[in-house]
Amino acid sequence: MWAFPKAKPQFFSSSPLALGAGICCYSFGRRLPRWQQSLLATQPLVPLARRAFLAQAHPFEPVCGWERWHEWERWLKRREARVAKWVHLRSQWGKPRSSMLGIGRTAEPHVFITVEPLEYPVLHPSARTVTFQVPSLRDRAVSDPWLLRSFDSVPRFHRTPLWDPAGVTEIAEEASRLLEKECVRADDTPSHWRPMHGDFVPWNLREDRSGALWLLDWEDAGWAPPFADVVRYAVAYHSIRHLDEHDIARTVRLAFPDVPADAMAEAASFWTTHPNLRRPDSVSRLSKGQIGDFARSRVEHNALLLLALNQ
Repeated sequence: MWAFPKAKPQFFSSSPLALGAGICCYSFGRRLPRWQQSLLATQPLVPLARRAFLAQAHPFEPVCGWERWHEWERWLKRREARVAKWVHLRSQWGKPRSSMLGIGRTAEPHVFITVEPLEYPVLHPSARTVTFQVPSLRDRAVSDPWLLRSFDSVPRFHRTPLWDPAGVTEIAEEASRLLEKECVRADDTPSHWRPMHGDFVPWNLREDRSGALWLLDWEDAGWAPPFADVVRYAVAYHSIRHLDEHDIARTVRLAFPDVPADAMAEAASFWTTHPNLRRPDSVSRLSKGQIGDFARSRVEHNALLLLALNQ
């Protein structure tokens, strides 16, 4: 069983061809040239490069257990006849959710599978959208207490879009409207808060080869101050470019001059305590593959603090 990437396993497969196809669908945070993505995807096929670039690893167990997954796998074969291999994805956040990408014999992605608790299914909007697309739900099955759902796969070689503050604002606003009928407002929700995507970051907004945008991973959708998604995306985008927190805060303010300072401060303050930005207090407890993410997240958190304090 091979794992990618080597320092921070993200997905697994016993087939180098399937792993290369999985890399084609991997959500890199930075905008990579497609030739570079293609080169990365070929490395599992070259024995020497495979040993340098990947790691041999024991497969992690899906949340539903291998026995139940294999039962579903047999069920899926009757519905997804084109799937020859599966790439198993591990949740980065330790959530009770597993994902699998079905790959065809020609290394084309065909279907994306999620397994999660039936009691707490991840929200997945289905209404028609204009500024972005959402993968369509294809099928579902229940085996108590688990829910399996299959979705259309995002096209290969998608990447982060170019920086476009106006476009980011339009997408965040449409996502909010899309969620109005999906998110239940709790009684203690401030009256001016709006529905939000909740994890609106560059690795969840993807641009395919035709230029179409795909907005993924709606599991953190909920209520937040206006502009929360916009601020989150902007800070994350610029933290990936290795700017320091002061440069990021200044860049974000200049990018959205029409957002009132108090509204931006409220949105930024919201994120400083959000679970998606929490990290261990000690770097010594992190694996080698997590140190880079920890450093970037710390810069991101500090930039949000500066925005929250209007500094």
